[in-house]
Amino acid sequence: MTDHPMLQLALDDPKRALETARRAGAYSDVIEAGTLLCLSEGLGVIRSLRKICPEQPVVADVRIVRAGHAIASLAFDAGADWVTVAGEAPLGTIEAAVRAAMSCHGEIQVELHADWTREQAKEWHQLGIRHVICQNSSEIAAVGSRPSRKLVGSIHQLADLGFDVSLAGGITRSTVTMFSGIPVRIFVAGRSIVEASDPGNAAHELRIAIRQGV
Repeated sequence: MTDHPMLQLALDDPKRALETARRAGAYSDVIEAGTLLCLSEGLGVIRSLRKICPEQPVVADVRIVRAGHAIASLAFDAGADWVTVAGEAPLGTIEAAVRAAMSCHGEIQVELHADWTREQAKEWHQLGIRHVICQNSSEIAAVGSRPSRKLVGSIHQLADLGFDVSLAGGITRSTVTMFSGIPVRIFVAGRSIVEASDPGNAAHELRIAIRQGV
């Protein structure tokens, strides 16, 4: 991965996912097969995204809560580089998913729930997790409010523990500047790119904003 903050293109709409990947993938650092896309199209969509975007890491956002090894293995076998696990999942499930990742040379990401604790984060880190996902409020982002102190504190705390932090939810060019000086590793954008009249240009401009504004 690069040293500068990155843009992750999140795709969920089965009608527009592949075309958006074709148009905006070259301007994105990471490609995500979102939860809804994986559920509606199956893991074969990961293979399709891999063909369209062979150079970028592909995320299978399947949010595993049970059967960690089995589900993670299926996603990795389909071509995913990174697979997500829900923070609410039992530690044994996360550990099993990590074992699958190690055997497939992939990575497990934990999507944080609202009540995660520092103790949990330390346990994840001990298992080998190095990447977590925080949720920004898309409603707050829409009206241009500053990120909450809790969110900012969480990002700093997680970075201090040794995690790369992704931020998802309402990510646009205007919201990126609000996180200047905050150690976000990857900004996850979906709607602001997918619904743009020119997704390629939208992704290109957003990635420039990320690299210049953080």
